[in-house]
Amino acid sequence: MRYRSLGRTGLMVSELGLGCEYLEPQPWETFSAVIEQAMANGINIMDAFMPHPYARDMLGKVLIGKREKMILQTHVGAIMEGNQYKQSHNLEKSKKYINDFLVRCHTDYIDILMLHFVDTPKHRDEVYDGGLLEYAQELKRQGVARFIGMSSHDAVTSVEIVKTGILDVLMFSTNLAFDMMPAECELDNILFRDEAYDQQETFRIDPKRAELYRLCTQMGVGITAMKPLAAGRLLDAKRSPFRRALTVPQCVRYCLDRPGVASALVGVSNLRELEDLLSYLDSSEEKLDYSFIANAPKISADGSCMYCNHCLPCPTGINIGMVTKYYDLAVGIPKGSPVFEHYSRLEHHASECIACRACETRCPFHVPVVENMIKAKKMFGK
Repeated sequence: MRYRSLGRTGLMVSELGLGCEYLEPQPWETFSAVIEQAMANGINIMDAFMPHPYARDMLGKVLIGKREKMILQTHVGAIMEGNQYKQSHNLEKSKKYINDFLVRCHTDYIDILMLHFVDTPKHRDEVYDGGLLEYAQELKRQGVARFIGMSSHDAVTSVEIVKTGILDVLMFSTNLAFDMMPAECELDNILFRDEAYDQQETFRIDPKRAELYRLCTQMGVGITAMKPLAAGRLLDAKRSPFRRALTVPQCVRYCLDRPGVASALVGVSNLRELEDLLSYLDSSEEKLDYSFIANAPKISADGSCMYCNHCLPCPTGINIGMVTKYYDLAVGIPKGSPVFEHYSRLEHHASECIACRACETRCPFHVPVVENMIKAKKMFGK
């Protein structure tokens, strides 16, 4: 394993990290095996986006006697309501979930306390005016939080807040699809040279995102990259906005080539996916090269569901990310496949959508959720 300095924090983090959103619902045997195998291979940072009490209990259990070997990011502003994840910048509810995290994880400190999901001026104002930032800073003064971070999908909002100097770490959605110039630009026409990237040749990145990477480097704000695989889309030629598939190592390499990025936090749900991630360490330069996408057609990541469920809560209880994921998996396969059975076991289905579109106002990727629910209802029959 190779390690990098996480900005000005002084922490040395593994280039490969764990994103645990997809690990959260797994049974204990899988959950524990993945984390133990990851640590055995030198992974020392994970994003503990785990609002569900069951997952927090498992995390605490697996880290008994090993807590100091794992750098934990956790989020203030991610809670559970009605057995659903909910984004909330409510101070009292957020305090409850931070205290719950400490108790269930058998720890008295959090390495990086993330201000959760700050994507818009409204989110920023909620964090500033609602007391969440002040609470995080107080936890840092008390030593309960070692460093303050923020998770975001939006470069403009992130640049504004990084400039204030309040952040030590930024968790930012980073991958080839998100970074590329808008869809009207042809990739094979936008290769360019830029010494600021400390590499001979690279791709032209959206200027707002390029500014963010450079600003973080200048200010010593370490970046942990989330969604390196774009929820698996980049691994599938049919679903990739490039219409060509990349490998996990190529996606990781792209993230680690961005200025300021110290670790790529890849979501895994089982040991096989962990092995795919660890294969990065033994990959040749040829296998890590992602420049072949320069000949790809026009791209656009906007409108693609990342299954992150930041669109929740749904007033009728639909797990929108899971419904959409099952739909994407079911496209083009026989109706007798297991995915149809998995969908049928969901507590709520696409047919329950009331088209209120509140989810669409919260989605950072502008996904047409209602349209997707209509498609899923037609696909699965309910």
